[in-house]
Amino acid sequence: MQRNHARNTDGSIYHLCMAVYWINQPRVIIGWCGLDGRKSQTEPEIFVLLDEAYRNKGYGTQCVRELLRIAAADYGLHSVHGGCGKDNAASQRAMEKGGMVQYGTEENGDPLYRFSVPPVHVCGRRNHRAFLAAPPQPGEIILFGHYPQNSDEPKPIEWIVLENDGRIIRMISRYALDARCYNWERRKVAWAGSTLRKWLNQGFLDAAFTEEECKRLKAMELVSEPDTRYAPPRLYRPTYDKVYLLSSPEAERYFKSDALRICFATAYAKAQGAWDTCCWWLRSTGTPREGAPIVDADGAFRGNPVDSGHGRVRPAVALRV
Repeated sequence: MQRNHARNTDGSIYHLCMAVYWINQPRVIIGWCGLDGRKSQTEPEIFVLLDEAYRNKGYGTQCVRELLRIAAADYGLHSVHGGCGKDNAASQRAMEKGGMVQYGTEENGDPLYRFSVPPVHVCGRRNHRAFLAAPPQPGEIILFGHYPQNSDEPKPIEWIVLENDGRIIRMISRYALDARCYNWERRKVAWAGSTLRKWLNQGFLDAAFTEEECKRLKAMELVSEPDTRYAPPRLYRPTYDKVYLLSSPEAERYFKSDALRICFATAYAKAQGAWDTCCWWLRSTGTPREGAPIVDADGAFRGNPVDSGHGRVRPAVALRV
C-alpha cells in the first residue's frame, strides 16, 4: 500500500486507500475507502467498502465527501469517476449526497457518476479583458479577495457564480470561511440588527478585500424574506450590504437539491470550531426559539438559535462586471 501511495503526485493518483473508523472507537476499522487510478490517474475511480453493520448510516456519504475534497484540494485533480450496481440504492445515494452527478449508464443499466471541478476565473486588473471576453457562467469559480483558509496566511477566496446578468455577478463562497454566531445575544433579531451582518461588512470586508476590490463590490438592496416554514410572512426593512448571506428562498432557488447545498469548511474555519461538512447561516427571519435558519450538514433547511456555535459563515457578494 505504501508503495502505491508513493506513486501519487500532484495532478495524478495511482492508488490511494484509507481505513474508515468510527470516531467513538478510533481503533475499530469499519471499512476501507479510496481512489483507484490504475485505469486513469487523472480521473481515478472512487470506492467505499463498509462493514454491513455500518451501512445506511451516512458513513458512506462522509467518505465520498472527504475523498472528493482530497482529490481536488490535496492532489489538484479536476475529475473523479464512480459507479455501482443499478440496485445499490445506498451507494447511489452516497455518491449523489457526496457531490457526484450521474452522467450515464453502463450497457447493463448500472449508473455512472462523475465529480468535476468547475472552470476557474481569476478576477483582477491584469486579466480584466480576458475576464470580459469569457464571462463566468453559473456554477463556475471566480478567485477574488483573500482570507485565511489552510492557515492564518490569507489565500485566494473561491466563489461560486450564482447569476451573471452582464452588469453584476452574484456569487457565494465555495467553502464556509469562518465560524461566527448569527448574533452574540440570544434574542429575536432580524438580519438588519445582527452582529454577523455588522462583522461581514466591517471585519470580514476589511480583511478579505483591498480598497480597489471593495470598489468593485456592489452594495445590494436586501430584504430579509421570512422562512415561512416556521412563521407567517412578515416584512422587514431593507438593508444595503456589500457582503451578506443568502436568504432561504435564494438558497433554494440557486441550489436545487439538498446535495448541492452541502458545504465544506476550510481548515481555518474548522480551527474556529466548524465541522468538515458544516451548517451555514441564512439571513431570513422567522424561525422558532429566537433563531435564524441554516442549511444543515445534509443540505436541508432548519432553524438554529442565533447565539449557537454550530452555524458557519458562507458569505455572498455582488461583483460589478
